[in-house]
Amino acid sequence: MFLILGLFLMPLTGGAQDAASSPPVVVRTSLSPQDSAVIGQRIALNVDVLFRDEMPRPPRVTIPDIQGAQVFRFESQGTTLTDRIGGEPYTGQRFTFAIYARRGGVLTIPPAKVALLDRNGDVTGSAGGQPVSMTSVVPAGVDPSAPVVATGELTLAETWTPDPRGAFKAGDAIQRIITRAASDVPGLAMRDLDLTPPDGVRAYKSDPEIDDRMNRGVVTGHRRDTITYVFERAGTVTLPAVTQPWWDLRGASLKTATGAGLTLSIAAAPAQTAAADEGAHILGLGRRSWSDFAALGLGAIAAVALLLAGLRRAHLWLGARRRRFVVSEGKAFQDLIKSCGGEDPARIYRALSIWRRRLPPSAEPQLASATLGLERVLFAKSEAPGWTVDDGRALAEHLTRIRGDMTGVTSQDIRTDLPALNPRQMVVVPGSRFQPSG
Repeated sequence: MFLILGLFLMPLTGGAQDAASSPPVVVRTSLSPQDSAVIGQRIALNVDVLFRDEMPRPPRVTIPDIQGAQVFRFESQGTTLTDRIGGEPYTGQRFTFAIYARRGGVLTIPPAKVALLDRNGDVTGSAGGQPVSMTSVVPAGVDPSAPVVATGELTLAETWTPDPRGAFKAGDAIQRIITRAASDVPGLAMRDLDLTPPDGVRAYKSDPEIDDRMNRGVVTGHRRDTITYVFERAGTVTLPAVTQPWWDLRGASLKTATGAGLTLSIAAAPAQTAAADEGAHILGLGRRSWSDFAALGLGAIAAVALLLAGLRRAHLWLGARRRRFVVSEGKAFQDLIKSCGGEDPARIYRALSIWRRRLPPSAEPQLASATLGLERVLFAKSEAPGWTVDDGRALAEHLTRIRGDMTGVTSQDIRTDLPALNPRQMVVVPGSRFQPSG
């Protein structure tokens, strides 16, 4: 049974209490596990909102920022509840949030904020729970300075394209795809992998792909990281292994999932060999036949054809990157911030809607609270104050903080153009780093 910690908006005196003295709304909070959890373990925070007799419309429930923790909500709708309190019938909904502690010690969860709505969706009042707390435990050997994964099961697999058993030469590339899956852990909560290339190799990291799947209330997080290595010169190259440490909740032990990496032999590029042959021809022109010159000419033509084909492939690749950026979350957020600089709330709302569609459902509680003022200006039936440039600036700052909490991307990190092909310390965008606030 969950430990129930509740705050009644009006006190109850017993089962004989009549409807006139029964509280119209009751908010109850429960945690599972109840008292303590391993750092990185999923903590279920259940917020039950119950209405006497009937619920006019499901309320809007949000959880304020929690110092030293991440908060997710995976389901878009609550679970319907019925109960009897003080002899009176109540109906309502349960809203479940997943909390992941990111540091050891006492974790204090602030009261849930409940916005009460009428049948038209207008806010009619508010309610709240009370703060609850539990202990976050850091097991021996676990490094709390990086995101910790605590789960009953975790897998790591890697694939290479093309087949690494084939031949490679300078200028060739190989793509590495690393896929991690963990139960009760969202993909955004998984740590970044160290994918720094060795000397003589350029690398390009794609944005991580997050594909969290819900089945009967249990989420399985999937994160897919893709990196392309380009070989700059001949020689032996070792692409390093990657590791994902995790705490096994079933066996109460620290484990490590590993991607082994590769060691490849890189041959000299054909263009380098052709250049060496050309030098030899120049040094011995008197001993060369016309067939040698013809072969040299054909080689030069082939080299030019290869160069043109390479330029075309590069152009297509850059075009594809630009198209992906245009429909990316980062581009949508950039457009939203630009629109916040004006005084047109409708334009801001249109940009907000586009960005909202490119975010995971877990972002909705924070966004609902942040955009309440904008929605009131646009949709409230009662008279509301106009929208100002200062309102837009404040909204932009608030949304930037929310995005930073979700992705670790600050306003200085917002991309205004395509990334460089080979940044040595490239920031992995959305979901790659999930630092707790405070």
